[in-house]
Amino acid sequence: MSASLKFVFLSTVLAFCLYTAGLKNLDNGKASILASVEPVAATLIGTILYKETLSAGEIFGVILVLVAIVMCNLTNKDKK
Repeated sequence: MSASLKFVFLSTVLAFCLYTAGLKNLDNGKASILASVEPVAATLIGTILYKETLSAGEIFGVILVLVAIVMCNLTNKDKK
C-alpha cells in the first residue's frame, strides 16, 4: 500500500473513531442536529476554500437544513 493511501485511510478511520467517541458524550437530540450540520459545513467549506459554485437547489437545501435546525432548537426550548 502506498504512503498516500495509508495516510488517507488512517486519517479517515481516525476521524470516524473520534467522531463516534464524541457522539457518545452527547444526548441523541444534539447528536442528530450535529449530524445534520455536516453536509452544510462541507458545502460551505467547498464553496469558500475551493471556489465551488452552488446551484439554486444546493442553496435552497442549505437554507432548508438551517431552518430545520433552528425550528428544532426553538421547539426544544418551548418544551423545557
